[in-house]
Amino acid sequence: MKSDILKMIDFETQRGWQESINTSQMAIIGQDYFAYKTKIISNPTINEIKNYLSQNIPVIVPADGKILFQENKYFSNGGPYYHNIVILGYDDTLKKFIVHDVGTKYGQYFQYSYDLLMDSIHDYPSSNHKEDIAAGPKKILVLLK
Repeated sequence: MKSDILKMIDFETQRGWQESINTSQMAIIGQDYFAYKTKIISNPTINEIKNYLSQNIPVIVPADGKILFQENKYFSNGGPYYHNIVILGYDDTLKKFIVHDVGTKYGQYFQYSYDLLMDSIHDYPSSNHKEDIAAGPKKILVLLK
């Protein structure tokens, strides 16, 4: 696994990308490195996300980790400015998305409320300063087969 991660880092470094990447760059990784078809959705809705999930298509969400911290206290230092999670499913009874969040010790199948997760969606800002995350556009990425 470590070798695979290092190869992907090399792929990013060869393109001159920094530590944090935006959804367009993630789409390139999905297409050119993993051979997926990708789609970036601007201003997604809860129903759009649920539609992809109902087709077993995971959704990658760039987010403001400071907002996610409101429901996920496992983050240190009040949560990261920029953070990515994968939505795996949803629970309409609880009105929560089920995610895989590698940024915390207890991130496997963590649940965020629909409203909070939607509020947190922000792509990496064009200023290239993670502290400006709230200025980043609302975009998600889906990996299609």
